[in-house]
Amino acid sequence: MNFNDIKATIMDCRKARALTALHKDILFQLLFLTRKAGHRSPSHKLIAKMAGASARTVWTALQIAQELGILTIIPRRKRVGRRWWKDTNAYVFRALAKVPEAAASIRKFYVTGNKDIIKKALGAVDNYPDPKKHNHLSTDDYLRLVADWRSRQAGIKIA
Repeated sequence: MNFNDIKATIMDCRKARALTALHKDILFQLLFLTRKAGHRSPSHKLIAKMAGASARTVWTALQIAQELGILTIIPRRKRVGRRWWKDTNAYVFRALAKVPEAAASIRKFYVTGNKDIIKKALGAVDNYPDPKKHNHLSTDDYLRLVADWRSRQAGIKIA
């Protein structure tokens, strides 16, 4: 994967309002650390220090990037004696052909935690699939679930 393609994908997500300027800076710092500086798995504290943000903001930016499909987070553990301890995560970037349609709504949901934002963005009513209940799904799978829900509400069957 080309470094410039990944940078272009991050900028496209920023233009689609899926990322704030600070989230973009955090992802650029992480990209620099993983690609150029040789750190395969930097800590949230190191990323936060380099980007001038808090560790919580770094976590939010990484979760949004993972939902958008830009970033894969690989949790790592290390063994010390008989115990397993959480180690820093490993990160793998990938470039996207296009940004998901509801990308801005995904960012607003992670920042505010308000499911009504996604309801308004996708034009839904009661009994809508709750994003927090289905947070294990990727963005595309969640949007497929929403499309299936909409078709059931309209009485249309999707093959």
